[in-house]
Amino acid sequence: MSFDILEILKTRRSHFRKEFSGQTVDNSVIDYLLECAHQAPTHKLTYPWRFKVFHKESLQSLVNKFLEITIKNSPSDPLTKAQVEKIAKIPHEASHIIAICMKRDEALRVPEIEEICAVACAVQNIYLGLLNFEHVGGYWSTGTLAHSMEVHSYLNLSEQDKCLGFFYVGHIENKRTQANRPHATDYIDWC
Repeated sequence: MSFDILEILKTRRSHFRKEFSGQTVDNSVIDYLLECAHQAPTHKLTYPWRFKVFHKESLQSLVNKFLEITIKNSPSDPLTKAQVEKIAKIPHEASHIIAICMKRDEALRVPEIEEICAVACAVQNIYLGLLNFEHVGGYWSTGTLAHSMEVHSYLNLSEQDKCLGFFYVGHIENKRTQANRPHATDYIDWC
């Protein structure tokens, strides 16, 4: 078997909520993506990734929690109607949201940063798994919600664990495969 992995990697794209059609993605696709994630490297075989999948009613509950936290933690200026509507529309655009969590090795055999890096590798595998589906796309979202104590508690994470963001998955009509990237050599120093 021969293939050019670089050419495959060059087609990996993030696809955002504005591109989602609102159609439901089959749960078997999510299972496949999470199996891809599970193939990531992990030092000392700690398997630090934990994924919590939100779909249908649980997705609506998650979005309700997002709204509650956002409204509660907004600055003295109240949120605009457009800001609230943007969050409220999530279940009508995204099919699934996967909470990306890091479960800290209880024996602390490896530094925390190695566990975080392993989870990031798992997320890259999700992105690569999406290449197998013509009409399914997604993106990794981080931000203040992901790192809030309210979300930490909502996800039932222990004190040592972390939420590293959310992966939004949705049905899309047209996948982009091209990007304008600078040359890799611009980011490399041979020493």
